[in-house]
Amino acid sequence: MEKIEQKGSLRSEIYSKRYFLSVAAFMLINAADILSTRISLDKGGVEGNPLAQEIVESDVAMIITKAIYVASTLFVLDQVSKKYGDSKSAERILLASNIFYLIIVMNNINFFLGATN
Repeated sequence: MEKIEQKGSLRSEIYSKRYFLSVAAFMLINAADILSTRISLDKGGVEGNPLAQEIVESDVAMIITKAIYVASTLFVLDQVSKKYGDSKSAERILLASNIFYLIIVMNNINFFLGATN
């Protein structure tokens, strides 16, 4: 496993900037998931996740649940990064999660744009 180099090195600065951008994208995409899910449901869509079907009935519950998910995911990734001294693994996990949620958001957008026609 590759160790993070000492603070101040160019390599650690690149990793921390990349990690920051990954975290920012993670938060924005999850916010877009809330918004696109709400719009899709208002246009007649159905929540595809059986575990979330009751949660999406309330905007407050949806926001709280998503905030807990985002915070706990970032906390776990931060702990993994610190324990193993490797932010690349956390970046890769965030990238995979961002792609996954981006596909969900795009599906929601596709649905509600199609529902308006």
